[in-house]
Amino acid sequence: MGTQFNGKDMKVIFDTGAGINMITRDVAESVGAR
Repeated sequence: MGTQFNGKDMKVIFDTGAGINMITRDVAESVGAR
């Protein structure tokens, strides 16, 4: 594996991070609503 990232790789990383943040927020809201 190399250390180079192309635009597509960065987009996948950012999209994954955004998805994790969204899930974390949803879980936190669900716990807080109980």
